Amino acid sequence: MVDYAEIHLLVLSDDKKERNEAVDQIKNNFGILLYKEKEQEQVWKDLLILTKDEHSDVRQSAAYTLGPAFQCITDKELATKDLLELTKDENSDVRHIVAFTLGQAFVE
Repeated sequence: MVDYAEIHLLVLSDDKKERNEAVDQIKNNFGILLYKEKEQEQVWKDLLILTKDEHSDVRQSAAYTLGPAFQCITDKELATKDLLELTKDENSDVRHIVAFTLGQAFVE
């Protein structure tokens, strides 16, 4: 069983490696995590926190993970607003990933 409280602590860590580990844990378990409504909002918020990380590799990895996560989010309107805000990121790789995610989000 995935303990999201432990993953959330990694999100808040001062250690870049632990924050990268948090993204990996979310990515590897998002199917389980995002179908639990009580954790869904926190997972999305944590991914958004990680997209604002001071290290671009953490931001890029988190932005990439938003794509699959978006499909599971129930509040698509809010999630879309969050993604649109990320299109203004200083890092062009993050902007590229988010643009791709937005494109994929609305393909049926």
